[in-house]
Amino acid sequence: MSDANSPASNRLELLVVYARLALAASFLAAVADRLGFYGAAGTRGVAWGDMQHFQAYARQLNPWFPLSVIPILSWLVTVTETLVGMCLIAGFQIRLVSLVAGALLFAFAVGMTAGTGVRSALYASVPSASACAFLLWLRQPDRYTIDHLISLPPASSVTPFARSIHYAAAAWAVLFAAPHLWWALGVPAGMPGGRASHELLMTTWRYYFDLGVIGLSILAAFVAIAPIRAWGRAIPRWVLRTMAWIACVMLGLRGIAGLVADGISDPIWWPMFLAGAILFGAIAVRLMRE
Repeated sequence: MSDANSPASNRLELLVVYARLALAASFLAAVADRLGFYGAAGTRGVAWGDMQHFQAYARQLNPWFPLSVIPILSWLVTVTETLVGMCLIAGFQIRLVSLVAGALLFAFAVGMTAGTGVRSALYASVPSASACAFLLWLRQPDRYTIDHLISLPPASSVTPFARSIHYAAAAWAVLFAAPHLWWALGVPAGMPGGRASHELLMTTWRYYFDLGVIGLSILAAFVAIAPIRAWGRAIPRWVLRTMAWIACVMLGLRGIAGLVADGISDPIWWPMFLAGAILFGAIAVRLMRE
């Protein structure tokens, strides 16, 4: 009978972490290339450089699809790879995501074999990456994943109503991060100013700003969930309480500023900020009373 904390088990778990992070890096690096973050097409080390060149490559790998389907397929694959990469890093829904990754890589291997020959698929190690993803699908999530943290028993002293506030704050953080994710990918949908802001959207500083907001949203979701999970007991309550207050104040000030400046012309963003301020303020107050 093997010990889950034995050196051999720990080494195996670290190899599993390495496998999912390596797969995630491969997916996200490919997405970054076709979105132009490494430079234009023809630049040294750049495979595509933009979606137009990637779509031409996708046509080569998918001769059985009508040409009219290729743009939709290219964007669908790009969005899927982005979500798969992020979920692999975070460790969210690992088994499902690993299955999707394995199937996607297997489809790439088939397409490369049909379009550019079997050796190109083997040289790019696509079949081995697919096998790695399928092996991850067969394993239980490692301890460094969101899946593992969610599976831990909740703190029993929290009332159902208080728990709902924490989950609502975590959901708020995810919803807030979502548009910044697709803005970082160059999709202007929902951005104030619409398509007129697309040029601003593609600037380097805006890209890193959106990445920063996504990171802060992940941190906010962590602060919201930690107090009601068993693993959160290891974090000093004053740390979580301070972070909740900081979120409350910053979101509140931004919401009030938006209300004053925009009023009814902005029915989405300043109410969103104020809703977040209320939720994280409620969490901070509850943590003060523990």
